[in-house]
Amino acid sequence: MSEIQLLPADSISVHSRSLLGWLIRKAETGPKEGRAYANHSANITFERCVTEALWHVTKSSFDPWLQKHTDFEIWRHTGLTPEQRETVARKAESYIGRQYGWWKLLIHLLDAFLTFLRRKETYFFRRMMFYDRYPICSWVEAYAYKAVQIDFGCAPNAADPDVIQDYKKAHPESWKLIVKAERGIISINRS
Repeated sequence: MSEIQLLPADSISVHSRSLLGWLIRKAETGPKEGRAYANHSANITFERCVTEALWHVTKSSFDPWLQKHTDFEIWRHTGLTPEQRETVARKAESYIGRQYGWWKLLIHLLDAFLTFLRRKETYFFRRMMFYDRYPICSWVEAYAYKAVQIDFGCAPNAADPDVIQDYKKAHPESWKLIVKAERGIISINRS
């Protein structure tokens, strides 16, 4: 949709209705929250493109991407300069072509199990993930923002899509929801 005004470094939180999306959200749900919303994250980079980690990290035009996604939120960090936006977008794009790090999902699952046992959000195994060659979706987003000294309340290797989305919601002084799509109905926040 061309009326959606996008900037480099805008952040997308995706809610997929697939079985895999449901499983990821189930594992991400922390002990003090209701159901997790986001099971995937992506970044707007240049020329209205979406950079995201799928089987490989890819870059695609926003309008075709929009045709495949019915439930998502687009957030904007309100304090970024144009230069910082470019830095975030370039860092996200630096991952393009890399294979997805599926084994990192298992590490997230181990922490989810520890969180369940302790009834407290636990970042034990994820703190040990430092191998940058095989990113997952939240890795791309968190490290892109780390390039401008912004985090999501945890180390970038510990972030998951739900943590990222929860952080944005909890910090309205820095993050503004600009688009919300639910079951294909798109609402644009023009304020």
